[in-house]
Amino acid sequence: MQLSFKTELKPNNQQVALFRQHSRVARHAYNWANGIMLEVLALRATDKTVKIPKPIKLPKRFVAEIQSIYPWYYKS
Repeated sequence: MQLSFKTELKPNNQQVALFRQHSRVARHAYNWANGIMLEVLALRATDKTVKIPKPIKLPKRFVAEIQSIYPWYYKS
């Protein structure tokens, strides 16, 4: 009975660079969204009329704000 598979990636230099770039983009996007949510929650502590962004709206806001500021996001 086989319980698992072990797979090893052997990327070339270009693929390693792309892996690193994609992980930086993912980390930056997460930190950006986390910062937005912390700001909203801090405002909401004093003013209950502040609305928490909907999950569907946050990516649209992200693209609108980030695309012009960080062009390296869209390089592949």
